[in-house]
Amino acid sequence: MRYFLLVWCGVVLFATSCATSDGSGTADSSPNDLSANADTAIVSSDSGLNENLDSTEPYPAQQGANDDLDVVVVEGNKDGSASFPAAEQPSPQVRERLIEAIATDLAQPKENLAIDSITAQTWSDGCLGLAARDEFCSMALVEGWQIGLKVGDTMTVYRSNAEGTDIRRAN
Repeated sequence: MRYFLLVWCGVVLFATSCATSDGSGTADSSPNDLSANADTAIVSSDSGLNENLDSTEPYPAQQGANDDLDVVVVEGNKDGSASFPAAEQPSPQVRERLIEAIATDLAQPKENLAIDSITAQTWSDGCLGLAARDEFCSMALVEGWQIGLKVGDTMTVYRSNAEGTDIRRAN
């Protein structure tokens, strides 16, 4: 299975998956063939962007005509999951921002927090999959972090975007 993501300024605008008509999951075809076999058609009036879809490179983002618009090709698994290219750990600045926000939320000094784990995640929406009642969220995939930490004997989980500027408690 191959996934195509249309990314603008780091936000996934459109995603689709496709496999070859024989079901082999290797789609080394033209963009038109890919669209015919895709779960959702790829539509673009920019021929330069469509030409980039012919590449067999599974990762880095490929530049289209617009410098802020990328097409990312991601290889997927038969179960529908995909491994998106992501950093293993947040930068020191993002990590510090996360710790400060969590300390403020829990009304605890930073020194009392023991981070157990930080893992890269792709959240289903702008609310990090944690929308409050009657809250409207952007319907774009959001790269971010899941942070597990202990406060005393209690394990608490937070979710954030990649920059650590939007953080929400998951439990």
